[in-house]
Amino acid sequence: MIIILDYLNEHKIYIVIIMILLFVVLYLYLNPKIITKKEIVEKEIIKENKKGIRVEIKGAVLNPGVYEMEEDSRIIDLINKSGGIVEGANLDYLNLSTKLKDEMVVKIFTNSELDEHKKVEIVYEYIPLECECPKDEIINDSKININKASKEQLMTLTGFGETKALSVIEYRIKNGEFKSIDDIMNVSGIGETLFNKIKEDITV
Repeated sequence: MIIILDYLNEHKIYIVIIMILLFVVLYLYLNPKIITKKEIVEKEIIKENKKGIRVEIKGAVLNPGVYEMEEDSRIIDLINKSGGIVEGANLDYLNLSTKLKDEMVVKIFTNSELDEHKKVEIVYEYIPLECECPKDEIINDSKININKASKEQLMTLTGFGETKALSVIEYRIKNGEFKSIDDIMNVSGIGETLFNKIKEDITV
């Protein structure tokens, strides 16, 4: 034992160095990736250069509203960020992998709402008349009647996709028929700019 102690005393400087080296090796092993200041700066630059978009989600989600998303985000990412869907929500009509775009509006419908839309579309399905109608009852076929048009007919209007067409139908269900074509601007997502593009093509 005395011999071992004498040896340790004589070589304690080497022992300390070896222990320090072992500590460094162990630290590097447990932390294989040490982020340098340069890497942190590079990550911040990439983050700043990555564009963000603002999109709105409505309907059957826990927290509807406008969210800031990364440019390559998908609809499923937006749903998750809004807290997820509520009971009775239906996602079957959505492609959850669709990329989001700036100013996009995503509406999550419930099963009951979709059932109502289907009923409305059947009721207002366009059926060509094969009769001689009185002149004062002739419908102007060149214009879309926003009180009776189906989703497909509404989607033929300039700037209209499925979302805006369904919003018009939903408005009719909740509020009744439009009194004038100007009332279509009360529908979410339809402002004065879009109205000016379609006003010559619609009627009530």
